[in-house]
Amino acid sequence: VLLPFNITRVPGTKESLFIQSYIQKYYNNTMENDWDLEIDQFEASGYNFTNIVYTLNPDAKRFVVLSAHYDSKLEPKGFIGGMDSAAPCAILLYVSRFIDQVYSQDKLNIDGEMGVKIVFFDGEEAFKEWSDTDSLYGSRHLAKKWAQEGVIEQIETFVLLDLIGSEGNHTIPTYYRKGHKQYRLLNDIEDAFLQTVYGEQTKKHKELNKRERGFLSMNQLLIDDDHAPFWRQGVPVLHLIPNPFPPVWHTIDDDFHHLDQGNINKWAILMCEYLQTRMAFPNE
Repeated sequence: VLLPFNITRVPGTKESLFIQSYIQKYYNNTMENDWDLEIDQFEASGYNFTNIVYTLNPDAKRFVVLSAHYDSKLEPKGFIGGMDSAAPCAILLYVSRFIDQVYSQDKLNIDGEMGVKIVFFDGEEAFKEWSDTDSLYGSRHLAKKWAQEGVIEQIETFVLLDLIGSEGNHTIPTYYRKGHKQYRLLNDIEDAFLQTVYGEQTKKHKELNKRERGFLSMNQLLIDDDHAPFWRQGVPVLHLIPNPFPPVWHTIDDDFHHLDQGNINKWAILMCEYLQTRMAFPNE
């Protein structure tokens, strides 16, 4: 599911349209359950943007949202964005297939009032200089739309994956108080994963650390990313992004040659286990 993202994905281009089609074909051809599709199309700053949202159990009262952006930067020319955002999107596709199977085979252990939304944002990257108006096009638009429709109030946790899957040892801290409970849950899942044979793929490197709470004391928006418009509306956020950013960030070297397959596999498994736990035990 990762390989088709090995292209540039600037909003409005034929490559972007290809990825939109690929995502939709993936859900149409591989899912056993009916996933509700929401296409959020709009124009801004002379560009056409398309957010893609898939919802499992759309009649649920509460939702866990897993998200990533699928667009890539306009500059440098030929920028792929392997960790920023190809790998996170591929992980979302993998997790979707997993939870779809769980929903089919083990529905009795799924809380019927819980649903999941998988969001592929367009237009996260700035076209010129990052600013409040030149960035986060898709997330700003969808957050406003969902606020008007009342969906915002149904989101229990908003999870954003960004800069995931690169080479090297990285640390992902806990950023926000409202999301810290979910961070602790994911930390415990990572601990369990590293004790298995699969942990060898990442040399048992631990990325999460629930004891390091320096950012929690600040209680403010720390990194401007697609979670920001939702965080500002009081939604509990789990922001999964390394700090500091990996050295290939926003360089031409953020390509598939600098991805770590073991790390990508790890995050696919962690997010599957996390989502299954949330769907079965929403109060965890």
